[in-house]
Amino acid sequence: MTELETLRRHFAERPGDAAARHTNVIVVAAGKGGVGTSTVAALLAAAYARAGQDTLLVAADGSAGGLTALLGVSMDESATEPALAPIGPQLALALAPSGRNEATGGIERRALFRRVTSLFAAHDTVIIDAGARFETITSTLASAATELLVIAAPDRVTLAASYALLKVAAARAPHVRATVLINRAGDAESVAAYRSLRTGAERFLDRVPAYGGAIADEAALRYAVDERRLLQTELAAMHTLARLARRRGAPRLRIT
Repeated sequence: MTELETLRRHFAERPGDAAARHTNVIVVAAGKGGVGTSTVAALLAAAYARAGQDTLLVAADGSAGGLTALLGVSMDESATEPALAPIGPQLALALAPSGRNEATGGIERRALFRRVTSLFAAHDTVIIDAGARFETITSTLASAATELLVIAAPDRVTLAASYALLKVAAARAPHVRATVLINRAGDAESVAAYRSLRTGAERFLDRVPAYGGAIADEAALRYAVDERRLLQTELAAMHTLARLARRRGAPRLRIT
């Protein structure tokens, strides 16, 4: 029996309803590309797995390019069913089917993504790398998501795009709580960036996103990405995300 067949049988024998099992489904997304959603999603999934959670990391857009490069995993991106690969103890990577047509429309994309949601109930936590395409993000938010983790950066363009994402999420998925994490920034710069986003969201969206902290621009992280050793390298970013994972269910971090 292959690893894929073993995983499929394992999932089939587990409970079949994500809501009934209270699976934690976190959508990791950004308002614009290039801010590190795949890196953060992979590290956050690893943090949950290390904490003893049975965790599924999902590449939602039908192209695992970012995640497979980071993790050094080869997967069939032409499959019409979800592709699966074990990447660590209590951690697996799932690739949503993308369809064979580059012009695949929104309705078909959502239908294809629903095939991977059948795997959610077999896990304690699901981390979805939704990237920066709003159509993909809104589809994943509709898939029993419990939280949106917005990855932002402190520059004005990225903050404006992050606010636009919060606005879309507030309109399309008002039941999903939002958290903002600032990437490639120190603590002071991160808090200032978060305050800017929070002020706009509170004033115009009547929502207050939580603060998820900051991930500094560390040389070890750049090395781990370049060498495809993201999950094998001791990183300060992993500790930041481990703290974020432990805060689930705890009072929100209040920034004033």
